[in-house]
Parts: sequence; structure tokens; C-alpha cells
Amino acid sequence: MNPRLTRQVGALLATAEALNAMSNVLTDTHDLIVHRQFQGELADFVRAHQVAGNLPENPLAFMVALADRVEQLLTDIENFVRNQLELGQAVLTKERLTLTKAMLDEIATKVEDALGNLVAREHDFAAAFDPCDLLVGDGGLDFAPELAAVCRLKRPQARVLRSTTRNTCQFTFGQGPVHADVVLHLQSVAAAAEELLAEHARHSAVLEQARALAEAGDYLRAAKLFGELNPMFRDLPYDGVSVVLDKWSGQLRGMQSRFDRLKVQVLADWRAPVGKPWRVTPREEQAVAEVQEFQNSVVTFHAALDKWPASDFEKDGRALVKKLNEESRQLLEIIAVNFARARRVAQAQFVGLALGFAVAAWFWEISWPIVAVLAVVWGLVRAARAIQIWREGKTRLEYKLEANGRIIEDPVASQICLNGVVFQSGAAIKPGVYRLTLHSKTFEPIDQAVTIATGRRNNLGVIKVQMHQQAHTNSLGQPFVPIAGTSVLFCRWPTRVQDFLAFSGETKRVWPAPNFPQEATHPAVNITWHDAGDFCVWLTAKEQALHLIGPKDKYRLPTDAEWSTAVGLGVEVGGTPAARDGGNDTKFPWGTQWPPPKNAGNYDPSLQLDSFSNTSPVGTFPPNDQGLYDLGGNVWEWCEDLHSPKEKNRTLRGGCWCSSLRKHLLSSARIFDSPGHRIGFIGFRCVLEVHRPSPVLASIAKPPADAITPVAGTKA
Repeated sequence: MNPRLTRQVGALLATAEALNAMSNVLTDTHDLIVHRQFQGELADFVRAHQVAGNLPENPLAFMVALADRVEQLLTDIENFVRNQLELGQAVLTKERLTLTKAMLDEIATKVEDALGNLVAREHDFAAAFDPCDLLVGDGGLDFAPELAAVCRLKRPQARVLRSTTRNTCQFTFGQGPVHADVVLHLQSVAAAAEELLAEHARHSAVLEQARALAEAGDYLRAAKLFGELNPMFRDLPYDGVSVVLDKWSGQLRGMQSRFDRLKVQVLADWRAPVGKPWRVTPREEQAVAEVQEFQNSVVTFHAALDKWPASDFEKDGRALVKKLNEESRQLLEIIAVNFARARRVAQAQFVGLALGFAVAAWFWEISWPIVAVLAVVWGLVRAARAIQIWREGKTRLEYKLEANGRIIEDPVASQICLNGVVFQSGAAIKPGVYRLTLHSKTFEPIDQAVTIATGRRNNLGVIKVQMHQQAHTNSLGQPFVPIAGTSVLFCRWPTRVQDFLAFSGETKRVWPAPNFPQEATHPAVNITWHDAGDFCVWLTAKEQALHLIGPKDKYRLPTDAEWSTAVGLGVEVGGTPAARDGGNDTKFPWGTQWPPPKNAGNYDPSLQLDSFSNTSPVGTFPPNDQGLYDLGGNVWEWCEDLHSPKEKNRTLRGGCWCSSLRKHLLSSARIFDSPGHRIGFIGFRCVLEVHRPSPVLASIAKPPADAITPVAGTKA
């Protein structure tokens, strides 16, 4: 059998089969004759070469089987690469109390084996290809045209037809970006594992030293040693040292707390029942007995300190005993003064009651008619006032804020101010005329008068407001704007090369460049999900230290739901990003038109929408109605969410410079990728989560309810 001839004939048979399926639409006689002539000549050619032994019995079946074999081989290579990139992720994330020495030893061994065997595995994969499967051209490795033709006609979803599969083939020969990614990842994991093993040994030694000091009562030095550690190893006894430290400090705090409770108890405001001075003495004796009981326990505690000579515990304990003895003596003096005063008050009340009863008996005989009339009048006045208070208590405020055409559902973001006091819809309010302003700095200010009537719900209706077009610009020059329907500020464009360079330069982060040129204002690519999260943590710490954001504010990746709101989708159906993928199949970032109009965004050159071959400067194309750029095209953007709870992959939104399929250009489109994967079309965008008090948003303190008063009361 002639392999090359078999491949060529197999491709021709696949083409003939496709043409035969389409022949029923041919109406021209000449076309039908040519088609039948081609089919006949091809059949004669195949039979002749089968007789000569150059072709198998079914060349097309041979080629389909060959395509399936190559597909399985590519699947095996991609699975191998994915496994290598997921190996040792635990040592890169360094999450608290997740690592053990056994885990680190296992990872170090696996990574060493993976690096040692990588070249051999690549050679094995390369050897699995038939020499006729691949061709070397100007663009590098590619699949033979006969194999690609059969896949297009018989296996249209095959990996052979994907543009990224060339990188997979290069990997098998130890070349290309996939090979570089795997080697860089394994080297990073190996270095991190070695560093963490050394850190584990240091933590173990420090914990042993701290425990010895704590058990000897030298808990200040022990606490200092323990406080320098960042607990990250699950197999080290951090809790054991904490228990010993808490034992010593807990005894001292316990004595002080017991005295504080006793002091509050015996000094509580107490008065004898009116006219009963004989109740004072038993209560005084009880308080004195409680203080004396505490003094006895202090003596016992003081004697026990002799067991810990020359220790921090003995030193602090004796200082505490001296302090408690002095304060308990003063407490006894205060008790004596307070109860003497209570005794005098009770005696005076007894005498006053006796005189009062005598005078009342005389006065009642002559004045009871007048008293009865006054009592009736007083009762009527109190009833009228109670009715008025009840009607005012029924008054409630009701309204909705509408920003940029969307109702603000967040109760905090939708707060308003009446006379400078913060209110939410449904809150109680006193009747009157109020000056209405907005609580949040994220909206353009308004100032208008409203009237609140008595005894009914006051519906202010829909209050239309406008979002600020630029609420905050950070230290990197990134502009952030509020997005109606979310509680965060969105960066107006993806993180740029110049922004990520500032981070990688300061943190010494290794950041491989893509295989195409980029300028400072292009979106940063070759960014893993972990890189994006670390960038947000770094920027948060940097700007908190400069007091540019509040202590509770933080930068982070947007959630999938926040990204949908920003692109204009609103609430979607589905509990996960995977379930919501493609749910709205008519809306795109530029509208509903398909094909997309010119200048709609930076997409694949085959769409002929723009002049860029790769990434473009952020903000090149028009923003959406929220003022955000590049929500469609340029780079896929990482989101915080898992794509599905059943997998570890993270969600990506927005399409990129090499996206051309309609389903990938939809506003509702999602794809997913491993959180540790780098590639030249994935970047990210930050959001800023703001919590009051913050320099970003003005903080308005809410006074107590009884301070709420109208400008000019109008009762109804």
C-alpha cells in the first residue's frame, strides 16, 4: 500500500461524497455531466490502484480512522499539559494552614520527576505522529492538507482544525509557548517547594522554642516568637503554643475580670424601698462579704506565684496582686459611704411619709371635688397626645432610585438624605417639609424640597439620578466609575501593560512577554487568574498605606454577575456561569446587529472590523452606555467565579482580538480556563469594593432617631 497516495485518495473520496450529497441542487445539465464524469473517473482510478495493491479496500475509512487517531493523540497531549500546569498549585497559592511537610516532599518529588521526564514524554508524543501527519512550513509545524481536508468534511469539531493546535504540536518537539509555560511552571513550583520546606523547618524550631519559654512562664518572649510566624502548615502545633500562652495570660485576665464584675455589682445604684430603712444594713453586709471573699482569693493566688520564681508570670502576677489589694480596700471604703447615704435617705423618707399621710387625710376632706375635675382634664389631654403620637408613628417613607435607567436595588447605595439625615425606603419619619439630597457620592448631586404628611405612606415615587462619570482615579491612573445595579466601582478599561509592569517590578514577579509586540497602553496578557488576584492584593495594600482608599476598601476581580450588569445584561437565568453561558443569544456589546458594524471592537482580523492584528490600546473603541471600554474584544477578562462548582476552572468574559465566532461575541458568552494558565489573549479588569468610612466615598454619620426634625412642620 502507498501511504501518501492513500491519504490523497481518501481526501478526494471525502470531497466526492460531499459533492454527491449536494448534487440534488444542481440544475444545469453541463454541471450534472461534469459531476458524474468526475465520480466515474475517480471510481475507475481507485479500482485500478486497488488491483495494483497501492490502495486499501476503503481509503476513506482509512483516513477517518487516521483522523480519529490524531484526535485522540492531541487529546492525550492537552491532558498531559493540563496536568503539568496544575501540578503543585498548592505551593504557589500558599493558603493558610493547608500545607504539610509530607505534601511538600511529595510535590517536590513529583516536580523533579516531571522536569526529568518532560523531554522523554515530548519525544514519545512526537513519535506517536506518523511522518505524513505533519508538515514544516514558513509558519512552523502544521497538519498535512489531506488530513485537514478529511477533518473539515467528516470531523468538523476536530482539534486538528483549531488554530491553537499548532502550539500543541510544537510542544511535542520541545518548542513553542506551551513548552515554555510548562517548563516555567514546573521550575516555579520546584523553587517554591524548596523555599517552603526550609520555612517549615524554621517554623518547627521556633514553635519548639516558644513552647519551652511559655511552659517556663516566660510568656512575653514566647508570644513575641509566636507572633512572628504566619501559620501556613497544617502539621505544625501552632494551637499547642497558643494554649500554653493563653493559660498564663488567662489567669491574670481572669483575676482582673472577676474584680471588675464585683466592682460593677457592689457599686450598682441601690436604694432601700421607700420608708424601709431597716433594709439597708443586710444589703451592706452582703456587699462587704463579697469583697472579703475576693480578697481571700487574691491571697491564695499570691501564694501560688512562688512556684514560678523569676518568671514573667510571677512579675506580672505580683504587680496585679498589689493593684487588686489597693483597689479592693478603696472599694470597701466606697461601700461604707454609699450605704451610709442610703440609710439617711431611707430614714428621711420614712419621716416624710408619716407626715404626708397626716396632711393628706386632712386635705382630702375639703378638696376632693377639685381633684376629680383636674384628673378628668389631665386624662383627656394625655389621650389626645397619644392619638397624635400614634398617627405620627404610622408615617413611612417610600421611594426608589433610578440611575441611568436602572432601579438601584442595593439598600445602602439607594439611601437618601432628608435635612442631612440618612433614610432608606420604608423607614419611619416625622411629618414636615424636608430638603432632599443624595447620600452617595457616586451620583450627581440633587437638591429639592419634599413634603411629608401625617398618618399615611409618603410615596416619593421614582427619583431619577445620574451616575458620576468618573468617581475615582487611583495611583496608577486607572479611572473607576460606579455601575448601576452593583455595589462596586468598575475600572473603565482592562489592566494595562504599564499597570502590571509596576506590580511585577515591585514584587519581582516573573511575567513572560507574548509572542507579539505590545505598547504600554495595551492590555496586559499572559496573566493567570492567580496573577490577577495578587495584583489586586498588592494594589489594595499599596493604596491603603498611602490613605488613598479606606481600611476596609479593596481591589478585586469582578464577579460574573457584576460583569453581566456592567455589559448591560442585568439579571440572568442560571445558578452558575456555565448555566448562564449564551443565555441571551441576541445581545452583543455594541447592540443587536449581526454581523458586527465597523469599529465595534478589536476582534479577529477575518471579521475586518479594525486594523489591529493583536491587542490594541485600551479605550480605542467607543465605550458602552456605562462609560466602560473593551467589554467586547481586545482580551478575554478573568472573573472571580468558578465556571462550575464541579471543576476548578475560572470564568472568562468579553471575547478577544482573535475571536470570530458569533457565540463568542455575545455579551452572555463565557469560556473557562485553568487558573494557572497563561496565554496571549487573556487579561483582566479590576473593580473597587468600597466600605464606609473611605476617602473614595463621603461618609455621613446617622444621628439618633429623636434628632430627626423637619425644616418646617406641616401637620395633617
